[in-house]
Amino acid sequence: MEEIDLKRMSKTFFSLKWWIMIIIILSCVAGYCYSYIYKNPKYKADSTIVLTQIVSDSSQTQTNESITTSDITINKSLVKDYYKIITNSSVLKEVLVELDLHYTENQLKKMINVINDVDSSSVLTIEVSSENPEEAQKITNKVAQLFTNKVEEVYKINNVNILNEAELPEEPYNINHTKDLLMFFVLGVFASGALVLLVYMLDTTIKEDVDIESSVGLPLIGIIPLNVNDINKRKNKRNSSEVKLLEESRIHSSEAFRTLRTNLTFSQKNRNMKNILMTSSFSGEGKSYVSTNLAIAFANSNKRVILVDADMRRGVQYKKFKIPNSKGLSNALTELKAINFDTVSKYIKETKVPNVHVITAGDTPTNPSELISSSKIARIIEVLDNMYDIVIIDGTPSILVSDSIALAKYVDNIIVVTEYKQSKIENVKKVKKAFENVSTVSIGAVINKVPREESSYGNYYYGEKNSEKLKEEQRYISVKEIVEDAKNRKPTSAMDYVAEIQEEEETQGEGSTEIGAVKEYTGGQPRGGLVEYKIENIYNEISSLKSIFIKYMMMNSENAISKEEFNELKKSMESLKVIESKQDDYSKEVKAEIEELKNITQNLVEEKKKNDEKIKKFIEDYRNRF
Repeated sequence: MEEIDLKRMSKTFFSLKWWIMIIIILSCVAGYCYSYIYKNPKYKADSTIVLTQIVSDSSQTQTNESITTSDITINKSLVKDYYKIITNSSVLKEVLVELDLHYTENQLKKMINVINDVDSSSVLTIEVSSENPEEAQKITNKVAQLFTNKVEEVYKINNVNILNEAELPEEPYNINHTKDLLMFFVLGVFASGALVLLVYMLDTTIKEDVDIESSVGLPLIGIIPLNVNDINKRKNKRNSSEVKLLEESRIHSSEAFRTLRTNLTFSQKNRNMKNILMTSSFSGEGKSYVSTNLAIAFANSNKRVILVDADMRRGVQYKKFKIPNSKGLSNALTELKAINFDTVSKYIKETKVPNVHVITAGDTPTNPSELISSSKIARIIEVLDNMYDIVIIDGTPSILVSDSIALAKYVDNIIVVTEYKQSKIENVKKVKKAFENVSTVSIGAVINKVPREESSYGNYYYGEKNSEKLKEEQRYISVKEIVEDAKNRKPTSAMDYVAEIQEEEETQGEGSTEIGAVKEYTGGQPRGGLVEYKIENIYNEISSLKSIFIKYMMMNSENAISKEEFNELKKSMESLKVIESKQDDYSKEVKAEIEELKNITQNLVEEKKKNDEKIKKFIEDYRNRF
């Protein structure tokens, strides 16, 4: 059984405090109704009968003052018989007739209870319960009287004496209002406790940092509050108010996004962060809301930010910034052949927010998953990385569709947005596992829509003054200026590689064998340190090259090489293993290795008509060695 977290249990208890109070109050009300209204009062009257000295004839007077041992023995043996006589049908019938009662014999029998205080003693107590106290008294006395007469009549002895007759009961015996109310109060407490335990066991939603860090295993990098004013604004203008949120520093949620920005900037793992993928488990958890305002938060720190709406099914960023959705990401992935600063810039739109540009989702394609998985998206992200300081990608919900998981290979950081008391721990775990299967980049989580009271924010700190100063320093920068600045800056080695590939494609065409080989070998992912080259099957590739070489040698029996040449070939192929540790010059090494293999293959062709014996010996040595 899962260990109970007392802290979480107490929070569950306080979150349900109103329900607990309601349950206890309703339980007490039910107890009151049961005790005062529903429960019928019953009264009990009793008469005590003592078995004394046995006198055989009623006319004979008692000679001894004390009861003898034989009398006690006889009385004990007669107790069980006397009990049957009291509830005998003849006695009951006489009671019903003489008192004119409207009960059946069976009903009357259930009302009568005979008690023998001590086992086999000479004292019997007759108890009669009834809803009418006078009726209970009359029945008790009548039963005691008839019983005495019946014993004398049947046994011809007179040893039954009525010690005390029944008195009129004043209070019902079956009602104790205090006891009933206390019992129902305890039931209410147990019921509310069961509710707390049930909610604790079944409620696996995200509610605090421990749910993210301990239960899911992700670092919590931000908590986005949502106060009453924010809720009202978003009900009326759900999309437009989100962009306005961080433009007005008086709105307290802006401080949460500044904190999120700071956590991302100064994290040890994100020292070289250039792009961020935003995702969630399901839609409606606030992924786009966080993306929008995080972009504005970075822009407010004088960063040039591009926000890419990668949700080509239900993209909403164009609504938030009130810009056209035409010529967006889907159009770029479909239309672009050469990807560079100039071609990509045609799909970038300027916004009213300083330092923030947007690539909208574009027209809804028929194959969004195929588009997002193509090699073009890697090139577009690489170009944007060299144009802007921060690239924020608003992805898709990762459980609904796999688009964001396909993008994980090309980004530096992934943020999973969760919704307070809505996102389930097990769903976030699935998202985490899905990303870890395809990428090793940093993954963090944000809890969104955490309710906060207005008073919990305190004063506005330094927000208002800093906001005015920031607005004076900021200016609107155009896409054209971004492109010119990117061209003037020295591009990264990965960008040089992209330019080379594009230039070769333009001169040799998309169907070029050499370019196709390079693209196949690199997996269509020309990235340096930012979007990493991922040759996931590098060792399989080496093995494949070896197999091809052996087949080639066996098919060309005249072809033979010296041991030194073979060692040179082996060394060149083994050098491929070093590629993974040299990501800065990754693309150059790949091209160099392919070129070297091409030259060696040409040398092999030129070295034909060599000794067949050498070939056999080489193949034998090769098999023994591998």
